[in-house]
Amino acid sequence: MKHDAKQDDLMNRDTGKKLVVRKDETLFDLLDMGLLFSTVYDTETTDLDKRFAEITQFGGCITDLAGNILHKVDYRAKISPHTVISPMAWVVQRMRLDDLQRGDPKAIFMGKVMKFFEYSSSLDKAPYIEKFLEGCREGVYKDAENRKEKKYYAYPVQNEDGSTDWDFIRIHENLRKFYFKNKSGQWVKRDIKSLSVGYNNVNADDQWLWTAAHMSGAENIFMTHLAQMGKLRFDALRAVESAFVIGSAGENGLKAMEKENPLTGEKYLSFSQGSILEVNTRHSSELRDIVEGIVDEDGAHIDLSQLHGALSDSLALLALVRYIRKVHPNVFRQMVKNSDWKYVVNKMSEIYGEFGNNPPLAYVDKCFPVVDGKMVSLIGTDQFRNAPKVAVVWNLNIDPSTYTHNEKKSIKKMTAVDWKQILIDASHNPNSPLKVIRAHKSPRLFDAEVGYRAGFNLDMNRQEIHRRISFVRDAKISDAVMEGLRLAFPRLHGVDRIVLPQPEEELFTFSTLELFDAAAGEDVQVHFRVKNKVEEIAQKSRQNIMQIKSLWMKAIQFDEDILLGFAENPDAMLGKIEELNKKLGKKGGVRIPQPDGPVTDFDSAMAYKIKILYIARFHFSRGDIKDIGHHFWFEDKDGIRYSDQEIMGWPMDKIDDARKSGNLIIRHEVANTMPLVLDRMIESLGYGHILGEQAQIQLRAYTTLRQRGMPHHHGHEDRWYTKGRGQRDLSKLKNNEMTREDLKGIEKYIPGGWEDFIEHQHDSLASLSEYEEYLKSIQPEEFTPELLYWAGVDPDIGYPIRNHNFAVDRERSVVVDVPDRYLQSPVIEPVTGRNLWILPCSEHFNKASMIHDKDLLFRAEKSGRIYHLPNAKMVDVPKSGGLHEDFYRQVETAYLATGFNIPSFKDRIAVIGSGPYPLFDLRQPNQKAQSLNVETHVFEGLVSPELAGYKYPISGVILRDDHLKISDGAIRIREQADGQSTGWEFETEVLQAKYITLKDVESFTEEEVLSFGFLTHEQAIDYFSALFSKQKKDPRKLENKALAISFAEVNAFDVQKGMMYFKPDSQVQSCVAKNFVNNLC
Repeated sequence: MKHDAKQDDLMNRDTGKKLVVRKDETLFDLLDMGLLFSTVYDTETTDLDKRFAEITQFGGCITDLAGNILHKVDYRAKISPHTVISPMAWVVQRMRLDDLQRGDPKAIFMGKVMKFFEYSSSLDKAPYIEKFLEGCREGVYKDAENRKEKKYYAYPVQNEDGSTDWDFIRIHENLRKFYFKNKSGQWVKRDIKSLSVGYNNVNADDQWLWTAAHMSGAENIFMTHLAQMGKLRFDALRAVESAFVIGSAGENGLKAMEKENPLTGEKYLSFSQGSILEVNTRHSSELRDIVEGIVDEDGAHIDLSQLHGALSDSLALLALVRYIRKVHPNVFRQMVKNSDWKYVVNKMSEIYGEFGNNPPLAYVDKCFPVVDGKMVSLIGTDQFRNAPKVAVVWNLNIDPSTYTHNEKKSIKKMTAVDWKQILIDASHNPNSPLKVIRAHKSPRLFDAEVGYRAGFNLDMNRQEIHRRISFVRDAKISDAVMEGLRLAFPRLHGVDRIVLPQPEEELFTFSTLELFDAAAGEDVQVHFRVKNKVEEIAQKSRQNIMQIKSLWMKAIQFDEDILLGFAENPDAMLGKIEELNKKLGKKGGVRIPQPDGPVTDFDSAMAYKIKILYIARFHFSRGDIKDIGHHFWFEDKDGIRYSDQEIMGWPMDKIDDARKSGNLIIRHEVANTMPLVLDRMIESLGYGHILGEQAQIQLRAYTTLRQRGMPHHHGHEDRWYTKGRGQRDLSKLKNNEMTREDLKGIEKYIPGGWEDFIEHQHDSLASLSEYEEYLKSIQPEEFTPELLYWAGVDPDIGYPIRNHNFAVDRERSVVVDVPDRYLQSPVIEPVTGRNLWILPCSEHFNKASMIHDKDLLFRAEKSGRIYHLPNAKMVDVPKSGGLHEDFYRQVETAYLATGFNIPSFKDRIAVIGSGPYPLFDLRQPNQKAQSLNVETHVFEGLVSPELAGYKYPISGVILRDDHLKISDGAIRIREQADGQSTGWEFETEVLQAKYITLKDVESFTEEEVLSFGFLTHEQAIDYFSALFSKQKKDPRKLENKALAISFAEVNAFDVQKGMMYFKPDSQVQSCVAKNFVNNLC
C-alpha cells in the first residue's frame, strides 16, 4: 500500500474537458438497458481466497455515457487482527508494516463502499449531481395528461456529422428515470441504472465485497449487480479475452502479451491488466492506418508503475474499457447484453432459424493458460434448485454420436456419476465435451455467426452442427447431465460455515430479503418437492421473518453520513430509525432502541450505533429476531415432522383444517450467524470490552482458529489463510518453488500477480523481508479444549461439532430391532396420512419404556443400521380390516422380505414420529484405514448373506483392476447405490488382495467360489468375463486381470468396527449428543 504523490494526485486530477458520447448502435443498447452510468472499481486484498480474504483497498470512479469521470473514491480498510496476509498480496500491493494500523474499521469502510455503489444508480442522492448537470441543458415540456409544464435535463449526444443533438436523451426532473428516442423516433422511458465494471470481478472482487458486506452487517450484500438495485455486471477481463479470440480488428485489434514461465520455460498468453495495457499502448499512425492505443481520458498514456493500487487500477481499467468499446464495438455490445443473466438464458434457448430451441452459439472458453473459441449448444439449466443462472452446454467441436467416456460408454448410456466427473474436469480441460456457464457471471457467449467468422466451427458445416445438436437434444441425456451437475456442485453445509457462510449467491439467501423478489427475476426459495398450497404457506412465513430481519439489518449497517464522514446530519440517522420502528410495529417485530442522549456529532452517533448493535445481538441470540437458513419443514402440534411425501397430496381443505387446528406448523432452519458477526463488528469498532465473558472467549477462539487453521487439517488445506500457509508460501517465493497449480490459482484471482513479482524481483525480495517480520509478529494462542469448543470444534477429535437438529443421548435411549426392509420402506397410515410404525412389544420396549422423553432408536435386525425417530409417540394400534387392510398387507410384506413375521395384534405397538434419520457420530471413522466402495448387494451380503439373497456367507469381492491399491490390514467398506455413497459403512480387515486372471477363476476351489458370492464355477467365470467384455476386451488374455479381495469376518453390531453412518457432505438431522460443557469442567 505504498503511498506517493502520483497516487494521491489521482483523486484530484480533472482534465476539465467534457467528452460527448457518439450516437451509435452501442449507445442504443446501453440506453435500452437503462445504463446511463458506469461504475469502474477495483479491490486489493489480504490473499486470494474468495471466502475469507479481507479487502485492504477499494478504489473506483463513476462515469457517464461519454466516459466523463463524475466521482472518484480511494478507501483504505484496517486489517482485522485475526486475518493473516499472504506474501503475494504483501508484495503486489507494496505493503509496509505501518499499513497495518491505517484505514477505517471494516463496518465504516464497507459503509462507504456501499454508498459508492448506491450513488452510481441513484443520481438524485449522488454527490456529483451538480457536476453531471453542468453538462446538461434544462428544458421544459407539457405533460400530455394535465398539460402542466415539467422540467427535464437534456443530455448531449454527438451525431455522425459531428453536431450535437440536445433532443435525444431527456433526464426526468426527479433524476430517477430518463427518456430517449429509439430508432423509430419514439420516446422510451427507462429507470436509471449503472453498469458495474471490474477486471476479473466475477471471480474475485465481487465475492470479496459480498463477504466484507456480510461481515459488516449489510442488509443486502449484492450491491455490485442486483437488478432491483439498478445494477448490471460487466467483467472487462472476459471482454478482453473475447476480443482477443474473436479478433477481426486487424492491426488495430486488441493484443495479448506472450510471456514465459521463468520456472518451467512454458510460454503462455498473459491477460493481466498490466500486460494488456502495456501491449496495447501505442501512438496512432496515419501512414499505417493504426489508431491510437489505450489512453486516459486526457489523452495521456497509462502510468504502468502505478498499477496494483485500487484507484489507479480502476482508472486504468476505465481507459481499457473505452478502448474496447472503440476498437471492438460488437464484442463490447454483446458483453454488455450478457451482463443481464435473463437475457443470456433466453439466448441459449431461443428459437433460432432451422435449429429450434437450443441454437448453436459461439463461446470463448478459458482453461488457464488456454483461451480458445468453441461452438456450443444448451443441454439444460439448473431448474431443479430453481437456479436457472447455471447452465450446461455441449461442446459442438466434439461429436456426441462417437464420444465415449473412459473409452467404453456412449453418452446415451452414461449415468449422472459419469457426467459428474466430466463436469468437475471441465474447468481445467479445454477439450471437455461439457462446459458450465454461469449466466450471471458475464459469460463470453456470442451469436453463432461470430463463431463461424472466427473459425470456431473448425470447418464443420451448418448441417453437421445441426446433426450434433439434434443428437444431444435427448431428455434422458439432459436429465442425467443435470443430475450430474447437482452432484458435481452440491450446496455446502457444516464445515464451510463454521467461520463464515459460503458467499455464493444461491447460498446467501438468508442474508438478504431481496433475493426472494420473484418479479425482479432473482432467486426464490422453493421447496421443489411440494407443489401445492403448502409452498405458499412457507413463502409467506419466510417473507414475514425476513422482512423483520431486513428492517433490523438496515439499522445495523453503516450507511449514515454522520458515521461515514460525509456530512454532519444527526437528524437523518434519527429519522431513519423512527421510520424503521414504524414498519417494525406493523410487522409485529421488536423495536430498535432509542439513544441514551442527544445525537449531535460522530462520537454520540457512534455510541448510539454501538447500542443498536449490542441490543440486536441480544435479540438475535434470544430468537426475538429470527436468523433463518434455507431449509424448512412442517410439523404437527406434537412436534412430529411431516415428510414431503405425506403432505404432497393433501387437498386444500385438509391443509386449511390442519392449519386452523394447529396441526400444520411451519419450521425454518436456524442459521444463527448474526450474533457472531455483530461481535466482530463491535470488536473492530473498538468496543469489544462491552461484550460478556463468553463472547470474549469466542472472539479469542475465532482468532486462534483463523490464524492456526482447523486442528484436524494439521495446518494444511484450510479454507482460509493461516500463519502456516504464510510460512510455506514465503519459503516457495524465496526459493522459486511455485508449482503450476500455485500459478494457476494466482492467475484466477490476480491475473499477472506472479509476473509482477518476477519482473520486480529485487524489490519483491526486499518487501518479503519485511513480510517475514510481520509473520513473526503473529503469535496465535495454543488451542485449549475451551477455545476449541467456542470455535465450534470438538476438543476430543479436532473435527467440527455437528450442526444438527436432534441430539441423541445413548444412555437414555430405547433401541428397537426393526426388519431392514420395513425400515427402508415405511408404510403410510391411510387415515392420518402419516408414517405409522407397527413394532413388536417386548420386555425392554413397551409403553413404560417410552416415558421420560427417551429417544427411540430403530436398529435394522440384519444389517445393524441405526436410525433415530425424533419426537416418537405411541398411539392406538389400528384394527385390522376395513381401511387398514391394505396398510397391514404392506407392513406384513416388509416384515416377510427380511425373514420375519408381523407381530400378533396383542403383541403390537404403534408409533409415530419424525423421520427416521440415520444416526451420525456413533463413533469416528478410522481415517488411517483403507476404504472401498461396493454396491448395496455386496455390502449387505458381507454383513448378512440372507438379507442380500445369498445362499451362503460371502467374505470377498472381485473387482476389475481400475488401478485400485488394496493391501492387507484395516479397511472401511462403504456402501454405494447407483454409484452414490449412502453414508453407511463398517470396518474389517483385508486378509488377502491379489490379482487374478480368468485361468485363476477356472481353478477356484468350491469354497473360493462360494466365498465370492457365486454358486457355481460357471457363474464365477461369467462374472469375470463380463468385467472385460463390456470394454470389448478378451477376458482370456493374461494382461486382463481383476482384483480378488478376501475379508475377515464382519460383525455389524461390533461397537468399535460395526455399522455406522458417516456422510460429511449431507445435512445432519440426528447425531449422538456430546456434553462438551461437562467435559471441559
